[in-house]
Amino acid sequence: MIRFYSDSGHGWYAVPVASVRASGAKISPYSYTDGKVVYLEEDCDIGAYLKAAGISNEAARNMIVEEPSVDRSFIRELRSYRE
Repeated sequence: MIRFYSDSGHGWYAVPVASVRASGAKISPYSYTDGKVVYLEEDCDIGAYLKAAGISNEAARNMIVEEPSVDRSFIRELRSYRE
């Protein structure tokens, strides 16, 4: 399961850090982490992760659970993900 979080300006997909590292995907500084989860930004990083992990778009659609949108996401307060 991949949770999708969004606010009025952007969206992120929550993926465990271990899964992102294992995929070998190159992730931009526009994705964030709390140390356990990487919140992959919706424009490029989620696509890079899915491709590197060998997950098809169809399979990904079946894995995504959307969380309610908020005015300002807690994700914006996290540190940028850096490998």
